[in-house]
Formats: sequence, C-alpha cells, structure tokens
Amino acid sequence: MSKDNSDNFNGILKSVEEKNDKNELGKYLMSKLSNEQSDKLNKILHDDKALKDLLSTDKAKEILKKLTGEKDGQH
Repeated sequence: MSKDNSDNFNGILKSVEEKNDKNELGKYLMSKLSNEQSDKLNKILHDDKALKDLLSTDKAKEILKKLTGEKDGQH
C-alpha cells in the first residue's frame, strides 16, 4: 500500500473508531466509495459466500483487528 493510500486508510479507520451509531458509520463509509465501489460492496454484503470469502482474507482480518483493537487474539 502506498503512503498516500496508507494515510487515507488510517484516516478512515480513525473516523470509524470515533463513530458510535451504526447507521452513521454505514453512511460515512459508503460516502467514501465511488458509486461503482458502493454497488460492488452491496452485492458482496448480500451474497453469503462472497462475504465469507472476503472476511476470510488476511487483509480483512487485519482491518477487523484494527477496528476492534484486538492484538494477538486478545481484546
């Protein structure tokens, strides 16, 4: 990941951590995506197999750990 993408990603993660309302969070995240990206994400979220495949990736696990504050399997 380039430095610009990394900085942008970290900024989004910080914003996500600060949002308590799930609806507000969903709207915020979707606003950061293009229409094409938003459509793709919605398709994945409504496809159980695609969602499971996505969440099983190393990158998704890394993101979830950052969002939950989990370190080495510990909260």
